[in-house]
Formats: sequence, structure tokens, C-alpha cells
Amino acid sequence: IEFYTQVIGMTKTGEFSVPKESATELGLTNTYTLDVVILKLEDSPEASEWKLMSLGTKANHPKQKWMSDDTGMQYITLFANHLNPIIERAKKHDVKILSGVPSSLGEGRFFILMQDPDGTFIEIIGPK
Repeated sequence: IEFYTQVIGMTKTGEFSVPKESATELGLTNTYTLDVVILKLEDSPEASEWKLMSLGTKANHPKQKWMSDDTGMQYITLFANHLNPIIERAKKHDVKILSGVPSSLGEGRFFILMQDPDGTFIEIIGPK
């Protein structure tokens, strides 16, 4: 949560839990209660929601160095209004930016790449 709110700049807009029995019935888990936090890049009804689910455990796989180190979902893309505030927050929180700071995509769009604490690659595109 801290990474997405304090580094990326998302806003927490809600949270809920799914009890173990319901999570099992829904096919989500077989033994865990799910705690879910809802985040948005901006707090508006039109903004897409990003839901982070916690089982209360740590990841049991090694953190990938490259997207090609594992299969399955490896990265997400977020479109931001401005990259510079995200870059500054990343520096403040010692989050390494893996790409050039920032890399030009042309037409006034730029790109940065970082990883969240679980190893998911976060691609952020927008103007500086």
C-alpha cells in the first residue's frame, strides 16, 4: 500500500475483507481471508480502480530481475498526468527506476519502469 500511495501517488478510496468461507466458495482461496484495498490514480468516479489483495503472508517466489524471469502477469501499465512527481517520490523512498529517467517515447510521452515490493514491474507513461 505504501509503495502505491507514497511512490506512485495513488489514493486509497476503500477497503474490504472477504471472509475465508466466502473466499473459498468464490474460488479465490482455500484457506485465507482476503483483505482488499482499493486505490485510484485520482479520486473520481471515472478513475479505474486498482485492487490490492493481501493474504497476510509474504510472497513465496523470488523477486524477478527481468520480466523474462517468470511466466504469468509480469507488469502493468499506468498512464499518469506527469512523471516528474512520481520520479521525485521514487527517489525519496529509494525505489530504483530501472529505465532511463525518463525515456522518450516521442510525441511528448515518456516512460519509466520500476518494481513494486512484490516484484511486479510497473510501467508508467505520461508527460514529464
